[in-house]
Amino acid sequence: MKQVKDNFRATKKRGRPATGMDPVLPMRAPKELIARVEDWAQKQPDKPSRSEAARRLIELALNLKPKR
Repeated sequence: MKQVKDNFRATKKRGRPATGMDPVLPMRAPKELIARVEDWAQKQPDKPSRSEAARRLIELALNLKPKR
């Protein structure tokens, strides 16, 4: 009977390590839109990154009540 070593470790996966648990949503945007997002971010008290500013603006837009 073959004995398994106690200190066996699985081999590491190849490639870039995962950076987060959320899926990525890549998108292209015109320079003017990027500038508007960055301007909005600079006006916020905590000065979020461009990505965080885009997430917040999307959330704000999705939470708007439709006009009748």
